[in-house]
Amino acid sequence: DLYARICNAFLSVSDTIIPEEYKVKPEESFIPNDGICKKIAMLIADRTPAIMLVGPSGSGKTNYARLIGSSYEKFGYGTFAVDAQGHLDVDELMDYTDFNKDDGILVRKGSLTTAVEEMNKAGIKSIVIINEYPSLRDECRRSFYPLFDRCNRNYYIQHSKGQSFKYGISFENTTFILTANPNKKQYDVSDHAMLSNAETRRIAMIPVPYETSKKEVTEIIKSIITNKSSFKDALKTDSHLVSKINWAMGANAFINCNPGGDYVPYDVPYSTIAHALWLGTIFGSIANADPEKEMAEQFYAYVIEPISDNNIREFISDQLRSAGINIPGVTKKSERQ
Repeated sequence: DLYARICNAFLSVSDTIIPEEYKVKPEESFIPNDGICKKIAMLIADRTPAIMLVGPSGSGKTNYARLIGSSYEKFGYGTFAVDAQGHLDVDELMDYTDFNKDDGILVRKGSLTTAVEEMNKAGIKSIVIINEYPSLRDECRRSFYPLFDRCNRNYYIQHSKGQSFKYGISFENTTFILTANPNKKQYDVSDHAMLSNAETRRIAMIPVPYETSKKEVTEIIKSIITNKSSFKDALKTDSHLVSKINWAMGANAFINCNPGGDYVPYDVPYSTIAHALWLGTIFGSIANADPEKEMAEQFYAYVIEPISDNNIREFISDQLRSAGINIPGVTKKSERQ
């Protein structure tokens, strides 16, 4: 395992006990790509302050970040995770100064700085995961600029006179793992801002695309379905359930719906295909219905219905038909409203 060899070459196993609040795990069904894990491990070994995983919805960015956090526990790392949202203010993450008439100037603690400070005191190195980093407002993101540098990575509170407090919080042993969607039309929403030049020169980017190999896609879809609670329950009464699922159809549907590039500004994640394939299979079996019809109805409901653009609805429907799923004629959004 190249990923494990890289980790063991640069890191030593630690007997430091990591508190439960600083532990994370990826989804049980997650199947990582060794090449992506290797790139992340190499950057951490090089003490890269900030790494950004860039990929389409459902490609596994957050799971990669959580996998790294989980696998680095044995090397003395704890993990703190933030789900970035546009309404998050700097003072919710970072320490800041406040004033009241009884105490004068006092320090209010932010959740992120508190976590890193606690881990520093316990001799724990830290990984900070920020999901959907571009969703943070510009004034919040600017607070991270000095922490994404390779030197003098300390956070100091500034008071109203423009001078910093004497004490600071060190981020020297902190690695940031950020996630973001590509700069494409389908992600052009109001709460996502493009990265500034100041950020792009500080952050190392790693692409996390959808898999294109039919074998890999099949394994991912199979893992998602076989880890479902409903699948495990159904398996108790039907030991041949795995063989009844048309895995090739699911893989072909995923690959057809995600041709890559900018050909179609829409993503159909692994989980969506897996969900439709599973429900189409189980409902067709239990209800003794027409299996092909049931499969088509589930794919229509979970893949086609959420699409608002009529041209994309037609395109994805044709792609599903090419995969052997007999999607009925597509009703345009305007005709249903």
